[in-house]
Amino acid sequence: MVLVGHSNGGAVITAAGADNPKVTALVYIAAIVPDKGETVGEIFGRAAPHPKAPALQPDKNGLLWVNAETFRDAIAPNAVAEESMLLAVNQKPIAAACLGEALEGAAWRQKPSWFLIPEEDRMVSPETQRFTAQRMRASVVSAPIDYWPLASAANTVSDLIAKASAAAA
Repeated sequence: MVLVGHSNGGAVITAAGADNPKVTALVYIAAIVPDKGETVGEIFGRAAPHPKAPALQPDKNGLLWVNAETFRDAIAPNAVAEESMLLAVNQKPIAAACLGEALEGAAWRQKPSWFLIPEEDRMVSPETQRFTAQRMRASVVSAPIDYWPLASAANTVSDLIAKASAAAA
């Protein structure tokens, strides 16, 4: 089984795949990927934010949202406007508390990994992504795409997942 994680989901698949014999490979897309003992917040803050990145402030419930008006510019500037709006209104928040929880296990230390680095990412610094991809010795694809390539460069994403699946088979 190949686990795929986007953004903060990189930490999720890193934890979920650790010591799981059914997981044969990991694919990270515009991801924040800590090592054992590190937090997502530590990795996310390694580099200065993009000038067009939104300021993320938790709401009264401790959840982080991207304002619908700035969503397109920050997350999916290359997506079709209608898709970007659908993404904005259907977004799932991140609990701010999750950014401070230390990772208990790093599957990328045990499993082959692939990493898609969107060079036009405005949410997670491409510099930070290169750091984590290099540290994990991932097979890297770098492309001039935005943070949400599932909408703006789906073929790039599916090609990478296919390569990882074929190599892990």
